[in-house]
Amino acid sequence: MRGGVAHAEDIKPSDSSNNTVEINSDNYTINGTTTNFTATFYSDNIFGGYSSSNVTNNTVTIRYGTFYTKTTYGSSLFDMGATYTSIFGGFSESGNAYGNTVNINGSGSYPNVRMLIYGGYSNSGATEQNIVNITSGLIYSAIHGGYSGSNATKNEVNITGGAVGGTIYGGYSMNSNATGNEVTISGGTVTNTVYGGYSFYGNTTGNIINIEGGTFENATLGTVLVYGGSSNSGNATGNTINISGSPTLTPAYLYGSTNFTSSSNILNIKTKGLTAKNIGNFQNMNFYLGSNISNGDTILTLTDGNQTDLSNTDVKAYVQSGFSLTDGNSVTLLANDAGITDAKSKTVEVQEGVSYTYTTSLALSDDSKSLLFKIGDSTGDDDNNDDDDNNNDDDNNNDDDNNNDDNNNDDDTTVDDSNKTVNLNSGNGENVYGGYTTTGNASNNTVNWYSGTYSNIYGGYAPSGSTSNNTLNIYNKNLSAQNLSNFSTMNFYIPNDAANGDTMVTLTDTAGTDLSGVAIRAGVLSGNSNLAVGNTINLLTNSNGITTDSATTYGTLTEGVSLAYGLTVSNSGNSLVANINSVPTFNEQTALLPQSAVPAIKAVDYILDNDTLPRFDYFDFEEETNEAEGNEFGDVPLVEPRGWQIFANMGGGSLRTKTGNGSYVDMTTKNIDLGFARSIKGREGRLVVAPIIDYADSNYDSYLADGTHGSGTSKYTAGGLIGRYMTTRGFYCESSLRVGRVKTDFASNDLIEGERVTYNTSATAVAGHLKIGKNLRLDKNNLLDVYATYYHAHQGSMGADLSTTEHYDFSSANSGRFGIGYRLTTRTSKISQVYTGLAYQYENATGVTGTFQNYRTSGTGESGSSGMLELGWVIKPLKVSPWAVDINATGWVGHQRGVTAMAKIQKSF
Repeated sequence: MRGGVAHAEDIKPSDSSNNTVEINSDNYTINGTTTNFTATFYSDNIFGGYSSSNVTNNTVTIRYGTFYTKTTYGSSLFDMGATYTSIFGGFSESGNAYGNTVNINGSGSYPNVRMLIYGGYSNSGATEQNIVNITSGLIYSAIHGGYSGSNATKNEVNITGGAVGGTIYGGYSMNSNATGNEVTISGGTVTNTVYGGYSFYGNTTGNIINIEGGTFENATLGTVLVYGGSSNSGNATGNTINISGSPTLTPAYLYGSTNFTSSSNILNIKTKGLTAKNIGNFQNMNFYLGSNISNGDTILTLTDGNQTDLSNTDVKAYVQSGFSLTDGNSVTLLANDAGITDAKSKTVEVQEGVSYTYTTSLALSDDSKSLLFKIGDSTGDDDNNDDDDNNNDDDNNNDDDNNNDDNNNDDDTTVDDSNKTVNLNSGNGENVYGGYTTTGNASNNTVNWYSGTYSNIYGGYAPSGSTSNNTLNIYNKNLSAQNLSNFSTMNFYIPNDAANGDTMVTLTDTAGTDLSGVAIRAGVLSGNSNLAVGNTINLLTNSNGITTDSATTYGTLTEGVSLAYGLTVSNSGNSLVANINSVPTFNEQTALLPQSAVPAIKAVDYILDNDTLPRFDYFDFEEETNEAEGNEFGDVPLVEPRGWQIFANMGGGSLRTKTGNGSYVDMTTKNIDLGFARSIKGREGRLVVAPIIDYADSNYDSYLADGTHGSGTSKYTAGGLIGRYMTTRGFYCESSLRVGRVKTDFASNDLIEGERVTYNTSATAVAGHLKIGKNLRLDKNNLLDVYATYYHAHQGSMGADLSTTEHYDFSSANSGRFGIGYRLTTRTSKISQVYTGLAYQYENATGVTGTFQNYRTSGTGESGSSGMLELGWVIKPLKVSPWAVDINATGWVGHQRGVTAMAKIQKSF
């Protein structure tokens, strides 16, 4: 679905601007034209504007429906055959995306979105001032204010409601910088990582995250990561996280950046009573103390059990208008029972509107567990600032008067109590409510039950409103309660220590338990080794009966990308029983993960395929010709190589390599080699030796036979030595040895629906080759080189931590290639030659496998034959111009197929 499309094949591409797409419950509207439509299921790309040029001021608004990404290979993303679909405010193939917007604004749990969301997207241009607004619904996929192959600047993501389960990026730049992007969270639920700005190859600067409300929670992992800025290979500087209002940050880690070499990142806190896991990588931390601060308050408590390091952080406390603490009062700015290292510096500043002069201190407590702000002696104008008159809590700010429950009592105020999260850890027989209101709605609440005994657990209580779309997540066994009510979804996460016959929840209500219309799902957490095929787990029991109906549904839960337990759920009358059908099933699509080793080792192969030595045999060819024929080419004499020769080889190419079972890897590579060659001429021949430095940079796309797709980059850097000995009779032998390192990254949107799985890893690489051959002079103008080669490349084993927290170990990789071929060189003038060549190559590649726990992926190696055709042109060095150029193009067919090109430059001294 596209609001506006601009293409032009033969003229300058046109822009796509000011288009609108709106999807409602029973229609969609494109640029004012309404069509009847029920958006209960939608899986195609949605574009506000689409162009090969610029896209500006386009808008997509979605109010209703379920939107799934396509997972079948061949579905079209950007009309280029990718395997997932997305929602774009504006999409540009090569221009800029500016001022585009995506609004997700529905009711309750709708829209239900499992497609990637982009305010603005440009494949190679810039994205600026694009916006994504989320006010309701369930969002399972990653959200990008702006995504760019170039610069991502001043893009926004605003979360005011709903539940967001995908990663949030204010701005994402692949190849350049992410600057001034902003994420604001004032409501709703966030369960995944948040980045103000992210850059893969560039810098992230001046990005902002505003946390003004909302709930951060992740029941499975127990943590949510929040980064002001992150760069995979650049710098992260000047990024800011601002916290105000009343957010729930209990599982959150707050970081200025992911980069330990970052600078000038800032944390501003303008509220109190916060709890988080920990903080880090902030060079500046500012606490703003105003009228809401009382004696003994704690601003931020950190709970993950690890020390908080402030040794590189400047801490400031700002005393603002309305601040009214007196002598001897104190505030705990930061508390951590595991300890706090002292800050780099600590200062207090008084802002406008404060008439008192405070004597203060800002220091660690004696046990180094608290950062304390203390008030010493203070003086001021009692007429203007007397606490008994103007700032007396008993008069103007008394909770018993102005903030009494009389004004905010649910019995008197018509308000909703929705979108809340309640964690149950230590109950003792009381009632529990996900949401509670006497006049409004109590919907979209989540209750996470870990331990404790309770009376009744309600998803929501709303006698005059709705209690729809509340969820109960159960994470342990041997739990008990009287009953469960007002839940639309119940998820049973069977714990690691569960065994055959165990019971997770026991209910005791004599009226029985009614689960009519409830969606019931169950899954086994990774690491459970107690269950076998045929075992059963009692998810929920009530001896007085469990009622289900035709609207009750059953499903399974999965965790991570690796393990999926086969089970079915049924109602036996008094129990919901999970029957274990397979324990466990290892996801076959994980074979995609170790395929990143293929482009890494093929980058090494690509270097080996290109002759890196200066062609001193050209000079021998000419010398023999001159002696036999006279200098028939005129008075431009040839260079006799002496001393050192400097050379550089630069090239690139596109290759496809089969990896077995119908899978393959496509890669584009660019490389450069630098070296100094020394020619040593003897009576029987000539020895050439050269130290070399290699660098190759590859982009790859890997595919399994079912179309599962992954992509990434691989970088190879090495140093080594290459040598060649040629006899006067034309026989020669060449060999090399290189030692280096490959760095590889991987990403895929196909392994988990709506989530991007990534990892970074590196390994040692060792490579070498042996080549023997003979130059045969056919006549004075033609030389035939007949040769045999063997190339070997080895990549060491490596480990990878997936973004889903799973750890994989990848085996080492080996590539052995034997080849035979010939090259025919023909003299075309006194300074140039052309050559053609044919070769056959057989590759024996060992399969790379990945292991997770006790499971192993299928291998990636496949042996096969390839054919090669090469064409080249040489300009030889002369005394008057000691530069040589060799330009080569090579085509491959068979097991390895594609085209490469190389330009070699050499200077003689």
